[in-house]
Amino acid sequence: MLLPVVDSLVAQADAELRLLRFQWAVPSEDHTRPAFMRGLALLAEYQATRVLVDFTGMPPTSVTEEIWLMQHWVPGILRQACLLQAAMVFDNEYDLHNWAKMENMLGPSHLRSFQFQFFDDAAAALHWLTGSDAAVRRLQAEWLAG
Repeated sequence: MLLPVVDSLVAQADAELRLLRFQWAVPSEDHTRPAFMRGLALLAEYQATRVLVDFTGMPPTSVTEEIWLMQHWVPGILRQACLLQAAMVFDNEYDLHNWAKMENMLGPSHLRSFQFQFFDDAAAALHWLTGSDAAVRRLQAEWLAG
């Protein structure tokens, strides 16, 4: 199901798969903090084990935002014991900057309770998360219809 847009975050939840998907409706640095915190709140609320975060179109994060993410968001993500897999989609030259920063922020695998992978499209990320072509088709159809 698609959730209402709050803090410029478009979100999709699938209770059966325990999956959440996020993308920014208004990709600007003004919306970074509220959107990341909304994502954390939804993750806790839905007890999702799988999450897809689509960074498509996000501007490069500033040093100020990186510091904020390290101090406020990363600790919240690392405390999510239910999270098993996180897929992140980066698809353009802006995203290379954000990809490198995100990989650095999340740190080595022995410090996390979840796996994460980077993808250049959402369908591939969903397939990694679900392992099901049918689930990918269903989730993508719902996303596009929203």
